[in-house]
Amino acid sequence: MRNRTGRFLWLGMLIGLVGWAACDTNTTDLPQEAEEDVQEPVRTPVPEQVDDQVAFVDVHVIPMDAERVLEHQTVLVQNKQIVELGPVDAVVIPDGWAVIEGDGVRYLMPGLADMHVHLNDISAEARKDHIVYVANGVTTIREMWSFNNDLTLRESLGVNESNRFGPYMYVAGPGMDGPGGLHNTPAVQTTEQGRALVEEYANKGYDFIKVYNLLAPEVYAAIMEEAAAQGIPVIGHVPTLVGLQQVVAAGQVDIEHFIGYMLAASNNRSATGTLDLNTVNQLAQLTAAAGTWHTPTITVGALSTNQRVDIIRSPHYRYVSPSMRARFSSGFHQGIPPATAERVEANVGIVLRAVQEAGGRLLLGTDAGFGFMQPGFSIHDELVNMVEAGLTPYEALRAGTANAAAFVGASDIFGTITIGSRADLILLDENPLEEVVHVRDARVGVMLRGRWRSAAWFEHELEALATSYGQ
Repeated sequence: MRNRTGRFLWLGMLIGLVGWAACDTNTTDLPQEAEEDVQEPVRTPVPEQVDDQVAFVDVHVIPMDAERVLEHQTVLVQNKQIVELGPVDAVVIPDGWAVIEGDGVRYLMPGLADMHVHLNDISAEARKDHIVYVANGVTTIREMWSFNNDLTLRESLGVNESNRFGPYMYVAGPGMDGPGGLHNTPAVQTTEQGRALVEEYANKGYDFIKVYNLLAPEVYAAIMEEAAAQGIPVIGHVPTLVGLQQVVAAGQVDIEHFIGYMLAASNNRSATGTLDLNTVNQLAQLTAAAGTWHTPTITVGALSTNQRVDIIRSPHYRYVSPSMRARFSSGFHQGIPPATAERVEANVGIVLRAVQEAGGRLLLGTDAGFGFMQPGFSIHDELVNMVEAGLTPYEALRAGTANAAAFVGASDIFGTITIGSRADLILLDENPLEEVVHVRDARVGVMLRGRWRSAAWFEHELEALATSYGQ
């Protein structure tokens, strides 16, 4: 897996000094080419904190409704929404509004959605984890295996937002698995149990039902039938005894990790086997025709033991809460041998390209909170890995913006920069459509539901967080 920057810097060293050895001493007298005086563009300092009535002036807007850039725009934000968007000379800035200068060189894009996370099950620390997401530009998350506090956290958005500067949440209920499952959830062994749990989770207000690996086919069918009756969508893994084709036929709306493709197309029914390309392509066409969504989670699936060590040694690991560190160290995913990781990554790339070429639907997700995937920071590795697997920067970013909104039926609320959309925004010094690493390395600040915080503000808050953890 290639989730670290700088690995291609050696390419510039391939320029040879052809004929250099044949030059005589007179070469020292050759006139030297004058160096150009390259002047960096002016970038006006930004305010650290503004809570409402903000004007982004002379920014290049990446609306994410198509692969395009709207140059030299002004964007007005009030009451958590984008209220005006247009060319600089056409938008009047109201008196008294805070101005964030784009200087004609900065880029404004929608906030990112991490559509596969596992929040901390200790409520106080879960709240602290949320600011780490926002610091990295993640303004929406989908919790994939709920604990008791998740619905409370979700509902706190509308109750006392000042106490939770965190991303908007969508929450799946506790995972539903058969006997012998790996996680701390009661096994679902009968069709009656499956139907009862679906009804219970729907009544509690969860956004999704999550299914897992060891469900029996008849139990899975009962879960799907009851979910349809309750009007709650089903997401999750492809149960081993059910298979991808039946999952698609049953109407599961999202498939995690590409596991179903590996089971169906690999010569050893695993992520490390040799894939039959015809089978992969046929399945990709099947899921595309059905409108099934996919969340690849490349980074966690191909995590090597070496990369696990790198993550633990990274400066960002200081921001991981003690309870999440304990979950990581005691978890069953401690990384796989590097050679195996390369094979897994290659296979995931094959499936990803097949899904994209078939017109399939992709979401951006990391499995943050599991397998050493750090909240917030891991999304940048996932973006890089998606691009290296064959997506364009736009396609990878769309998976975490406009696609995420479309998946939850909220395209008019978030995921694009349009008038009336929720003001979840990232301001960058560089164009992320050229390199997705700019979302990580060139962030000027993040706006969450109309509240602006600069990169310097987040740095201070994260340092305070690390100190509170004794780091």
